[in-house]
Amino acid sequence: MVITVIINSNFKFLNYQYNINQIQMYLATLRPYLDKIDNQRYHNIITINMIPSGPLKNLIKKINHKQLGDFRVDDEYRCLYGFKNIYSSNKKKQYMTSDDIPELIHFLFENNYEIDYELSKLPLYMKSCNLFFIKYTQQQ
Repeated sequence: MVITVIINSNFKFLNYQYNINQIQMYLATLRPYLDKIDNQRYHNIITINMIPSGPLKNLIKKINHKQLGDFRVDDEYRCLYGFKNIYSSNKKKQYMTSDDIPELIHFLFENNYEIDYELSKLPLYMKSCNLFFIKYTQQQ
């Protein structure tokens, strides 16, 4: 988005233009998921914390997360956003897993997303299920 500001100073018009870019951050994680299509097997699928902007949103599918066995599911994990499996030759697998991380990274770089490794190193986010932060700058 370009914002134009015109200032009248001593009867002279000054024209300033500002380019505003929207920077958005997302967190990619691994979450256990019971895949009913793949013989009722559990997979650690790649998820993202919200529906992203840009081409990445076409890879995302909203998942209503069911409780896994006797384990309690936190409210924040009842609804997940999983990456659809579009690269793997195993078509039984609905969602990307840790095996598909190289393909996901390739897609991100091909579509002008960045992986923020520095932010991913912060102690607050260094859980074993967190993969990395994805940064997207949307020019408007």
